[in-house]
Amino acid sequence: MLPAQQKKTIRIEETHSSLREATIFPPGIEILAAQLYDPHTSLFSGDTFDALAIRREIIGGLGSLLTSHGVTVRDLRGAFAASLQPSSLSPQAFLEKVAATYEGIPIDQAEQLLYQEAFHYNSMPHAIAANHALTLEHALPLGNIIYQCDNSGVIHGYNFKGTMKYPIRQPEPDVVAQGLMQMGYGTLFPIEGVFEYADVAFIDGAVYIGQDVGYGMRTSAAAIHQIAGMIDAPVYALVLTGEHVPAEQEQFAHIQSRMHLDLIAKEPIEGVLYGCPEICCDIVVEGRNEYAGTQQEGFYEHFRGMQHREIPIEEQQALALNMSGTKRGTVVVPSLENETTVQYLHDDGLTVVSPEFEHLPKLLGGAHCAIGELARFD
Repeated sequence: MLPAQQKKTIRIEETHSSLREATIFPPGIEILAAQLYDPHTSLFSGDTFDALAIRREIIGGLGSLLTSHGVTVRDLRGAFAASLQPSSLSPQAFLEKVAATYEGIPIDQAEQLLYQEAFHYNSMPHAIAANHALTLEHALPLGNIIYQCDNSGVIHGYNFKGTMKYPIRQPEPDVVAQGLMQMGYGTLFPIEGVFEYADVAFIDGAVYIGQDVGYGMRTSAAAIHQIAGMIDAPVYALVLTGEHVPAEQEQFAHIQSRMHLDLIAKEPIEGVLYGCPEICCDIVVEGRNEYAGTQQEGFYEHFRGMQHREIPIEEQQALALNMSGTKRGTVVVPSLENETTVQYLHDDGLTVVSPEFEHLPKLLGGAHCAIGELARFD
């Protein structure tokens, strides 16, 4: 680890500039364990997925795609594993412990994940240590940490540490921070309340943060208030009303489809805002600091100076808006099958590429969720 005076700084200069360096967090046994819980606990869709395929989609799909576009890709899971004391357990003893803790876990898949990770890091003791930490050392397995972008992020020079809403995710920010420190990055700035970075968007020089009032998005009013008081730029909260929330028995799945701002609205190119009208019409935009004032406006009234692309609700629920730029003019989308969204992107002059995720979306996340940005500048 580097001495304190040599710590690196995460550098994000502008949303549409080129992504230079990023992290991925390949999955391990923890996602098999998390899959055993109901969707209210796991935060997964409830659909059966192939954990080994997800590992391939992250490393060989997303990681390779980013590398081919000039992005330096860092393995954050590997950094976390390297920060741990090597385990003294044998593979058999560890897998027996996993099987005893999680009745019904597909132990053959767990074994394959463990051995793939050991081969990847050239260290079985470190692979066991990482899987032990992520699967056995907390009240719930950290299956969602594959979406590590939620756990930290830069807003106007401050690298904030996330604080997660749901119990299964609450230990994740410490894991991410430990991995980043192993990679040579400094301490993350703490936030009070709930703060998940996927709720943050930068549009036209202002900061927009999705606020949780029970109908989607997860960041709390207290966290937004703290950030708004620190940032020398307009800060707005995007608040979802409950006007179009369905019947009680369907609410959780519905709210999960609106869980973060990066699933709801996106500006993939300057001056053009992509969003799903059925959701955006329920959003109220509220100023939260002296630069933004105290105005309250509807979503389309507030963004009336921008061009709008209307994304069908079916594509929004298929994670179409969970996209991320690689270099100026190029965007990574979860799937090319979201035809309306992809056509809009082409019409707006963007090059569209995709790792064509098949299994990853069953964990309710896409390209943007799975990328941790370390450097973005031109």
